Order: sequence, then C-alpha cells, then structure tokens
Amino acid sequence: YDFPAVLQWFAERVDLIILLFDAHKLEISDELGEAIRALQGHEDKVRVVLNKADAVETQQLMRVYGALMWALGKAFGTPEVLRVFIGSFWAEPLLVAENRRLFELEEQDLFQDIQNLPRNAALRKLNDLVKRARLVRELLLAQDLSRLPALKPRLLEALDELLTADIAALMPLLRQEERGAPDAGVQGGAFDGARQGPFGADEEDEEEAAGAEEEEDEWVVTKDKAKYDEIFYGLSPLGGKLSGRRARGWMVSSNLPSSVLGRIWQLSDVDRDGMLDAEEFALAGHLIGAKLEGRGLPADLPPRLVPPSKRRPKGSAE
Repeated sequence: YDFPAVLQWFAERVDLIILLFDAHKLEISDELGEAIRALQGHEDKVRVVLNKADAVETQQLMRVYGALMWALGKAFGTPEVLRVFIGSFWAEPLLVAENRRLFELEEQDLFQDIQNLPRNAALRKLNDLVKRARLVRELLLAQDLSRLPALKPRLLEALDELLTADIAALMPLLRQEERGAPDAGVQGGAFDGARQGPFGADEEDEEEAAGAEEEEDEWVVTKDKAKYDEIFYGLSPLGGKLSGRRARGWMVSSNLPSSVLGRIWQLSDVDRDGMLDAEEFALAGHLIGAKLEGRGLPADLPPRLVPPSKRRPKGSAE
C-alpha cells in the first residue's frame, strides 16, 4: 500500500502528531523524509520528542539539539520552528542525572499539551473549516467557468462574510464554553495521579511482577526497616515526619525518573498527608529498591506492603 498516502490520510484527521528521535540517532532516512513530506500542511499538529537525552552529557546534548533542529528545518522546509521536547521517557534510572530538572519541565509541558487536546478540538475543527472554505474559494476563482452559469457575486459575498465575520464571532463563544466546561483532559496511563507529592510529575502505571505469595500479616519491609530508619532520622524529620522537600533529595539520588518517584511517593504516602513518617519512608525505600532491581510497581498497595500502623483492624468496615 501507499504508506505516505496512508500517513497523509491520518494527518488530516488527528489532532496531534509526535515524531520520536533518539539522542544518538538523529539521521533522517529516505523513508522518514518521505513520511515527513506526507505531513506537509499539518505542521501545526507536529510535536518532536528528543528521547533518551539522559544518555549524553549536557554539552553534547546542546550539540544534539542543534543538529536535530537543523535537520528538521531542512526536512520540513518551513520558517516556523517545530516544538521539540527533550527528555528520557522510560522507567529506568537516568544515565546522566544532571539534566533531571530540564527533563521534568519538558515532560510536564508535553503532557499538558496532550491533556489540552480535548479542549482545543473544537477550535481546531473550526480552523480546518476556514482553511477548506478559503481553498474552495481560491479554486473556484482560478477555474475557467465561462461555459457554466456566471458566478453569483451575492454568494461569494456571503462566503466572505462567513469567513471574516460569522466564524470570528464563534471564537469568544468557544472560549466561554471551554472555561465553563469541566476539566476533562486526557485520563489514564501516565496521567493517572499526575503531579503527586514533591515531584510534580505524572505517575507510571505498571503492574507488579508476579512473585511468591507471602503472609499478609507480615510486613515485607521489616527486614530493612533499621537501615531506612537510620536514613530517615539523618534527614531531620519534624514531629516524626519528613516533608516532601526533605524526602525528595534522598529519593532523587536513586536516579530514577521523577515520573517513577512520583508514583512511589503516591504509594508510600498512605495517609495522604503530604509527608512521610518512618514506616512510610521505609516503604518508599523498599519500592525504590524494587524498581532498581527491575521489578514493577503495583497499581495499588497490596496488604503485605501496607505499614502496620496504617492497617485496618480485621473485621472493621471499609
């Protein structure tokens, strides 16, 4: 089948197009160049992601970013600069952690862009209508219609009125409707539990790897509790609890992405008070260790991971 034609068909109908590049593989092959040419006319929908940016040092990353922008300028041939998001979109520890803050901000911008799609859908459809109406008008005026009945100026004037006045009057109404509508956004996946705790990032929804069943009454973190207690009290808790700001520094030292650490914080802050006590901190340490060993995170905290002081007495009502 005609792959560029298929891409063009999809490009006309989607709200967002994401091009993914690896930091160590920027070349635009002939096939990719042909695919990019199929996107012409839809550059406003295109977002570019420079992935695996944690694999290079800061100075090299600047060169990689510049090379990518130069290659994209040649491939698209438009004066507008495409938006490029820099990050490391996976759940493994960052190889070069010095750009963590940059990756966090870029990830939040990209997720915000995606979450705004439902609110911007009506405006995009209206813009597409204007684009198509102007194209039809230009095509009609460029044709030799001498054998057909003469164009009625009144109809062309009505079309001009539609494009310049009627559609323009709809814009404030759309904005007013957006402000009054509930903030639906895009839900699910990485967006669930977004910006939890001190990490301001989106959670990662992973299933915990299957393992041997353990007794629910035994807290699996107990064997490492003394080790985590030493770290906990070394961070100078106030009133027996660590704030997000104090806990964040130690958690970030694991080099796990903030999206994963945000998920770990959400699971560990069992009582949802925005702070961690000694048991919750030990739980966070246990989950970080599990993630560094390649295991997944549970969607919900299973009973064997719930700290003893946070467990409901058996037989109590939910």
